[in-house]
Amino acid sequence: LQFLYLIDRRFFRRRPYFLTMFGGARSAARGAAGALMGFAFCGGAHAVFADAKKKGRDAGQGETKEKAAFPYPPGCHCYPNLHKKKAWAANWDGRAVPEEASDDLKARLKKAPVRHIILIRHGQYDLTSKEDPPLTALGREQAKIVGEKILTWTKEELQVNPQAKPFKTTITSVRSSTVKRAVETGEIIAEVLGTKVEAQDPLLDEGVPCPTEGWDPLPSTTFQDSARIEAGFRKYFHRSVDGFAAHHEEQRAAAKGKAPAEPKSFEGPPTCEIIACHGNVIRYFLMRALQLPPDAWLRFGTYNTGITHIRIGATGVVSCSGFGDVGHLRQSKVTYH
Repeated sequence: LQFLYLIDRRFFRRRPYFLTMFGGARSAARGAAGALMGFAFCGGAHAVFADAKKKGRDAGQGETKEKAAFPYPPGCHCYPNLHKKKAWAANWDGRAVPEEASDDLKARLKKAPVRHIILIRHGQYDLTSKEDPPLTALGREQAKIVGEKILTWTKEELQVNPQAKPFKTTITSVRSSTVKRAVETGEIIAEVLGTKVEAQDPLLDEGVPCPTEGWDPLPSTTFQDSARIEAGFRKYFHRSVDGFAAHHEEQRAAAKGKAPAEPKSFEGPPTCEIIACHGNVIRYFLMRALQLPPDAWLRFGTYNTGITHIRIGATGVVSCSGFGDVGHLRQSKVTYH
């Protein structure tokens, strides 16, 4: 192999005039060198693994250190566990239109409004306060700035993808948790937008969404908080129209001979809902919405008044257009607590 390599370097790469005379010889020599190198590598690798297997049997240990140097299974491109693909659960909210539904109903449901859920973490709060701390002066300023940022969305057109038509955002609701720092954040944002907080929901309160690595709260706390926060996710995250209910409603009407002359239209403009809540809740909602491992929520981090934008399409497809975005704040005003 070394001899063939030297011939290739000596005659076929350094002397161009020789290539015009013996171009075929060059290709043949290179091919032979490649084949011999391949056979040598395969043979050497086989010998290494055979020797390792023999040593493992002799030692009664099964796997050996030599084999442990190759920890990833074939086909995973050297990234463990990524070769196992998990299909998207289309009926994640129980509202998917059944397969047996008519094509006409499916076409009408595809025109249902797209939901834009804007999750905003509260502003900076007073850590010296022992019970339900309020926002600091900076926290109130952060809330006002993020409100002004959202206000610009209502005046300019937004295009979420190249196929979609640009549209002006219409804020359909503003909600918050019942915790003071989130309540104040929601009220300031609503004031800037010229509206009011529609509801203060305890399901959005801060807590422990589910067990995770790196944090070990009381089991009783996790038991209570996880059920509450999961209930909050199921309340606010779903497609705009229940395709399953629409299908059975039309079936019942047809069976009674009361089918409407004109099929019901589900078409409507996109909606945009503002929810002022907390970091743990937002991170858990994000993992659940994207069908990622929920117990990985603590691997994300979001700053005060960070904007998380989640889009739920008419067919139930979910995408995240931004997580914890604080581009509306100057660097000196970015805080974590």
